[in-house]
Amino acid sequence: MIFENRFQGRKAVITGGAAGLGHGIAQRIKAEGGTVEVWDINADALAALDTDTRQIDVTDADAVADAMAQADPDILICSAGITGPN
Repeated sequence: MIFENRFQGRKAVITGGAAGLGHGIAQRIKAEGGTVEVWDINADALAALDTDTRQIDVTDADAVADAMAQADPDILICSAGITGPN
């Protein structure tokens, strides 16, 4: 069910939003009237999106702090994942 304009006037930042669950969340927020900025480390996946994007490694605390100050979101979705050995 789509709630028309539920996110009207709100901006969301979604980490790991170029694919998977984060991408689905980004699409839903846009469909419900919000604006989205997707953060992801995968430049190729970001290039395929039709929204604002930022290539960023969310394990870099200084880069995240700078990006957050510039983005000034109302909503933050942390969907970035780690693959491989931790």
